[in-house]
Amino acid sequence: MLIICFSTMHSNAENAAATWTGLKNLVSVQVVQNGGLVIFFDSEVNSVCTKASTKSVYIMSGYQSVTIDGVKSFLFTSLTALSTGIQVTVLYDDTTSHCWGKYLEIFK
Repeated sequence: MLIICFSTMHSNAENAAATWTGLKNLVSVQVVQNGGLVIFFDSEVNSVCTKASTKSVYIMSGYQSVTIDGVKSFLFTSLTALSTGIQVTVLYDDTTSHCWGKYLEIFK
């Protein structure tokens, strides 16, 4: 099993609820104009995640203390998982409709 985690030391919202998506297959990765990305999965993440789709999480610098380098790492790892079919799970904040991602684990 290969595990890659992208982490932060502090959260923007100290009371943010952190939830794992569970193992999912990626179906697309969308790079957005603000330098972030949206990761789309094959099944629903959470009914709260409505900004792009209930099957997605957002990754952006400055949210959940993710840095610019962290966004790049999320992008690289997400594209690796997408191209190989390896499943991932993402720790995200389920208190907003963006469902901001914080950690990503990739599994084989």
